[in-house]
Amino acid sequence: MSAERIQTTNEGVPSLNGSLRELELGGWTVNCSTSEAIIPDNSIQQARAVVLRWSTVFPEENTWVRTNLGIPSLIVRLDSTINGNGLEIYEIEERPAGIGISYVLNEEFRMRLDSIKKTWPPFDVVISKQRKGSDDALWTNVTDLETASGLILARAEPDETDFHEVESKLVSSLRRKGDKSYGLQLGMWDKVHSQTDLNWETPFVLKPLQGSKTRDVQIWHPQELRGRSTKSKISRVFDQHSEGMYRQPFHPPVELKLNGETYYMIYRVFFGYNLENHNWEYLSGLWNARPNLKIHGASDAIFGPIKSQ
Repeated sequence: MSAERIQTTNEGVPSLNGSLRELELGGWTVNCSTSEAIIPDNSIQQARAVVLRWSTVFPEENTWVRTNLGIPSLIVRLDSTINGNGLEIYEIEERPAGIGISYVLNEEFRMRLDSIKKTWPPFDVVISKQRKGSDDALWTNVTDLETASGLILARAEPDETDFHEVESKLVSSLRRKGDKSYGLQLGMWDKVHSQTDLNWETPFVLKPLQGSKTRDVQIWHPQELRGRSTKSKISRVFDQHSEGMYRQPFHPPVELKLNGETYYMIYRVFFGYNLENHNWEYLSGLWNARPNLKIHGASDAIFGPIKSQ
């Protein structure tokens, strides 16, 4: 595979012509590329500034990390794009998936994470029995709830009451997992209570008030792009959310050509909290692309390393 670089410029659509490889990572088959997506230094600084603001407005929980450090999590991930306005952030994941895959695919991420982990207290990752597959064993120790004795990063849903008993030991979220109210205070989206508030002439994205894994996320675009929802689908989903939904402006992902096919790419950038200097540090991450606007870790997704300039 070529070691080509993906540059976001105004000079046309980047084209990747290299082959891909499949890797079995954490129980998943992952399509990987060695092509590097370059993230500008100013975008990293933009992201860090947002994380600093976000950490003060994310809803509080009675977790170890909130009680002792005053922050929501030791490690977070920003899903974003880069355009003429610089970095545009889709969401901030306070208990991010993909750490293990990033650890394997991106040497820069692995080195930065290993360094910042030295400032953290030891903790185990505990994965709910309701979950299928995890990449956490690729970067740290994984155990079960009965065995864990110290601090915990819990991979569980907010309503799993067994994990409520260990809330005071958590280094990330549980009950507030996927809470998107922070976006109101950061000006990332507004709240709509009625479908009459929607302007179908303008692209937008609807999100549930709390949730993860793109559940009920609806993308609208007047053009019939792959992955955008229909008006009828959006209407059905909206009706299921009686308390309203969040509406975010549509920030176009980076468009790529891979072996002649159009893909859409986002940047998944991690930050970790350094307990020695009490600063959020950039850790690097992965680019994620699909031939579809709804970009996540589906079977047709491709991942590759992000590199700083």
